[in-house]
Amino acid sequence: MSTTSEEPGARLQEALTSWAMHLAPAEIQESRYQVAFRAIDRALAATIRYMELRRAGKPQDQNSERQLTELWMEASHALSPIDETALAKVVGACMVKGLGWTDPAVWEAAERKGLKIAVQDMQATRMLLNRKRGISVSNSRAPAWFSIAGVCIAAVTVLFLMWPGARTSDEE
Repeated sequence: MSTTSEEPGARLQEALTSWAMHLAPAEIQESRYQVAFRAIDRALAATIRYMELRRAGKPQDQNSERQLTELWMEASHALSPIDETALAKVVGACMVKGLGWTDPAVWEAAERKGLKIAVQDMQATRMLLNRKRGISVSNSRAPAWFSIAGVCIAAVTVLFLMWPGARTSDEE
């Protein structure tokens, strides 16, 4: 049996289906942000630990620096599916931050171009990402009319159930 607009509840079903389809992209976007958060957090934590060891006098470690390159590249890749024009620079900054561990000349070129890739800048970037996520999530919620429609549908349902003509048993 196919659903048409004349059938009872068809409009409600259509509205709910539309709303559910609207939520799916929001959930996808939220999962993208979560993946990006984890990637940036791993890269930041590893970078901070390594820098603390270097300040404490530990020698340069190529294996650790190779790992930092990979972590920052993963962060760059995790950010790229997020459809935010403001984050395009962040993707590039993560990539440059990673490549700089392999070749410090990359950092020098980035500094000349004014690209902000210091640990403090990357921490600020993480906070920017969190704000962008909040904006994205709030923009993707159910439409404002949806709660009003829900109350109206509930009221109509209650009235219908209480209407004397709606009862199927005349023996009461």
